[in-house]
Amino acid sequence: MKKCLLLFLILLMTLLPGEAQEEQEKRGESKSALTALALGTVIPGGGDFYAGKPLKGFIYFAIGAFLGYQTYHYWRESDKAYELYERTGGENDYSRYETAYDRTQQYLYFYLINLAVSVLDGVVEASLSDWSVENVHIEQARTEDGRTVLSLKKEF
Repeated sequence: MKKCLLLFLILLMTLLPGEAQEEQEKRGESKSALTALALGTVIPGGGDFYAGKPLKGFIYFAIGAFLGYQTYHYWRESDKAYELYERTGGENDYSRYETAYDRTQQYLYFYLINLAVSVLDGVVEASLSDWSVENVHIEQARTEDGRTVLSLKKEF
């Protein structure tokens, strides 16, 4: 259940619209998708911060920080449990180790998913930073066989 909720939150963040006022003010400012990629790879949400979407960037960062902390916490727990198991050889200690190790892997997996989604979202936001509806035109043309073709053209 927690996994589904976490995935839902990550997907919801990619669908959040930015504030219209901010987009009006920043329209025409081109952002580098490569810079967003580099920042997003280093820090979850870094690409969104760079692209001018601080709310999305903060949420990705907060989710990444939580998942990173949990990964580290359970890694330490598994390490301690394994050291105890090596000293005692008890089944309960090994069971604690396995449980903590499994949790470490789960949280790491979700951290990587959050990081990947955040990087992709930051790159897309940076790529679309100068996109404006006013610069897009629909053109209609007829083909030789009589069909109508619509095409979208963007002015640069």
